[in-house]
Amino acid sequence: MSFEPESTSDLAIPRSAVGPSVRLGAITLFFLSGVAGLISQVIWVRRFGAIFGNTLHSAALATGVNTAGAALGALLTDFYPGANLVLCKRAVTGGRFGDALRCCDIAAAGGLPIPPDLAARLAPHRAER
Repeated sequence: MSFEPESTSDLAIPRSAVGPSVRLGAITLFFLSGVAGLISQVIWVRRFGAIFGNTLHSAALATGVNTAGAALGALLTDFYPGANLVLCKRAVTGGRFGDALRCCDIAAAGGLPIPPDLAARLAPHRAER
């Protein structure tokens, strides 16, 4: 029994489903996240270089740890997709409504439904923004 799609066009999102502004926004976000990752790696390589010397080993260690952190974050997101909602609830409990709004927005963008009680507690703070 084969689970392969009959063609790659079966997996593609129709162009009419996503407007050009959404596509441009997504490409821009991917580009900016890549730039942020590279800046982070350069900073860590320079910091390691100041401590351990500018060697191939210190650069490889800083780059490897950064990449491993990104991989671990992706892995944890696969195993526990509701992590942003948990962080959102903790932020609301602690009175950090700005953090809670960001976490809930990320969860909603990922397709997770926001519980009605949580949405009701955040509604007045969303209006303030």
